[in-house]
Amino acid sequence: MGDDGGKMVADMLNSQIIKNRIVGGQKIELAKCEFYSCMLVINKAAAQTDNS
Repeated sequence: MGDDGGKMVADMLNSQIIKNRIVGGQKIELAKCEFYSCMLVINKAAAQTDNS
């Protein structure tokens, strides 16, 4: 997901909740970290591949 993906992970680690965002061609439904656990939910149906 490139530099945008790295920024998203940094935002997650800084307790920001990310919803409904396109990052590196992938539709992120939810990304967050809390209570020593992180969650990254990618919408596979909306994901772009190298072939498209």
